Amino acid sequence: MKKIIIPVDFSFYSKKSIDFAVRASEYIPSEILLLHVIDIPAGAFPHTADFIETDPKAEFKKYEDELLLIRQSILDTTPGLQVNARVEFGNVNGTILEVAKSERADYIVMSTIGDSGIKEKLLGSKTAFIIGKSPIPVIAIPWDYEWEKPERLLLATNNYEKPGPELNTFFEIADLFMAAVHIVTFTDEENADAIQYMEAGRKMREYAETIMKTYQEDNLTTAHLVGPDFEDSIQTYIRERNIGMLCMITYRKGFWSRLFNPSYTKRMSYHSNVPLLAIPAQEK
Repeated sequence: MKKIIIPVDFSFYSKKSIDFAVRASEYIPSEILLLHVIDIPAGAFPHTADFIETDPKAEFKKYEDELLLIRQSILDTTPGLQVNARVEFGNVNGTILEVAKSERADYIVMSTIGDSGIKEKLLGSKTAFIIGKSPIPVIAIPWDYEWEKPERLLLATNNYEKPGPELNTFFEIADLFMAAVHIVTFTDEENADAIQYMEAGRKMREYAETIMKTYQEDNLTTAHLVGPDFEDSIQTYIRERNIGMLCMITYRKGFWSRLFNPSYTKRMSYHSNVPLLAIPAQEK
């Protein structure tokens, strides 16, 4: 049973993350926690009331009632699903991470506004922040995404991660969705010479052998993408191969500091038109 935290701000965007988590529960046994955080600026305590236009208790009750209505609507359509609701006062980003830790959550599922001219506002920026700070996987759901069971999962990597917690998470999701696995690496054609290009191809072939042996993954597709822009190359691959979910493993430091680190993955959360699974690398 996986515990999933869904931050809810009652917008159209957060409905997308709720829908994804509920529909995914058909394949991933889940317990869902709907979380609404009444935003209080850092350092405002104990003067919470100064930052809320109405009575704090009334504000709390209003949002609690709204969450319970959402919970009931979920149960009406998916009666076997365990769904809880929780309202908290606090800084939104920090409180989401604190609740995920205290609840020992397995995933945070959040919506993102997408590349629409306001991509770095509202939920988009919150989702990006959580991706950069969360010690557990985050699934970012595009604002215009419509549920479809992921039939193909794509792992983008230039680090060729060894079998371990990060890859275990990725292949567990793939197995639960009964999805085919694609793995790609990327070479920037403007900054790589012929030797680097050939080396990347060799590493991918060796990596594929390791993956197939370790995870008994017979239905594995690999590719070496080359181009001037990583995001465009990935999006073209996703579109042409009908990929249902993109996965990136994020690093806080290390020599792959430009690609596949939290800030780069945050950028992808704005551009990807399929769910993005961001798996934080375990600290060594």
